[in-house]
Formats: sequence, structure tokens, C-alpha cells
Amino acid sequence: TMDFGKVIALTGKNGQGKSTFAQCLTGLLKTKKDSVFLNGKKLNAKKRLELSYMVLQDVGYQLFTESVADEIALGKNKKISAEQKAQRADTAGGTPTAEAVLKAMHLTELKDKHPLSLSGGQKQRVSIGAAVSSGARIIIMDEPTSGMDYFHMKETAALINACRAADRLILIISHDFEFLSLVADELLLMEKGKIVSQTAFSAAQAEKIFEQLRSDGEEGKGLL
Repeated sequence: TMDFGKVIALTGKNGQGKSTFAQCLTGLLKTKKDSVFLNGKKLNAKKRLELSYMVLQDVGYQLFTESVADEIALGKNKKISAEQKAQRADTAGGTPTAEAVLKAMHLTELKDKHPLSLSGGQKQRVSIGAAVSSGARIIIMDEPTSGMDYFHMKETAALINACRAADRLILIISHDFEFLSLVADELLLMEKGKIVSQTAFSAAQAEKIFEQLRSDGEEGKGLL
């Protein structure tokens, strides 16, 4: 069970099914066995796609427009139903304007640049900005701080915290302990496609889990 209004971290060794789980949750990947419920009502893949926005690990595959500003606007203009618009009216403060997102992610000076001409970290920030700008009720980010320096990691954390809302769930797949310490409310640990633990995020508990993952990764030649 994952509660709206929270930022939830999902971690585990590589190859354990974290990205597959996220894609099933958003409806990007359809399987016969998945069952996702919202307020007791089962949601099909199409409905989940309407509610969700996922930032892929390789963001180059989801940058489509001719400029950074257009990319952020594309997230803002994502099609949503009248029902969803009505639901968001009460939590509009949790969805920053496109201009605020550009400023928060230090992209204003790059707004006229083609997204694919940017560095890896800059592309990551554009994709995260589009996700936040979309106002989606379920936002999933797969290793969002990949390629970012410490300064921009902190700015990304601040933006995520700024877009918290009672009707929004943010799920972050990450091994970045420093980043998650700034945003996460809960920590999920996945092994072999199953959630084996779900706890409130505390620095002490999380540090133990990440230290164990690092240790296992070294023994298994880079499994983390």
C-alpha cells in the first residue's frame, strides 16, 4: 500500500524488478497479473496512464520538442479529464507554473536550447521539470539524480518537496542516499520482484539498508 501525499523511495539491487514494477504501476507495461487499486477501485492500464507521469532512466527517449521551454510546456499540457482538473483545483499550489519550474531547475537560460543538445544532467532536469509541471497524480522517477552534481541534486529535491500535494504520490527509484534523505517519507526494499520491507524513512535505517546493498554489490561485482 502506498499513500498519496507522500514521497516514497524504492531501492534494491539491480535486476530485482524495480523499473518493471514502476512501468506496471503507470500502465506503460501491461501484464495479466497486475492489480492496482485506488480508493478501493481497480484501475486498468489506460486509466493509470492518464493519472501518471514517469521519468525514465534514459531520459533521451522522452524528450520530443524543439526547446527546453516547449518540453516543460508539454508536461503542463498533458491531457487530463475534466474530473481530474476538478480534483486538482483544490491542490493547485502543488503544481508549479512552467516558469517556476524553469527557474527552480536552473533552466531559464537554456529555455531556447534543443533538449537533445544538453548534457546528461541537464536533460535529466528537463525531464523532471516536465513531470512536475504535468501535475500528474502519480509521478515516478527512475534514478532521477543520475548525472547531476550536488548543487542540482539539492535543487531537484527542493522542487520535489515544493510539488507535494495531498492527492499526489511521488515514487522515486534510487540508490542516492543523500538525495533520498532530503525527500523521502518511506523506504521500500525490493528483492526478486517483491517488496520485502516498507518502513518510514529514517537516516539510520536507510543507511543500514544502503550499506548492505553496497556490500552485496561489491561481492556480486556491481549489482547495485
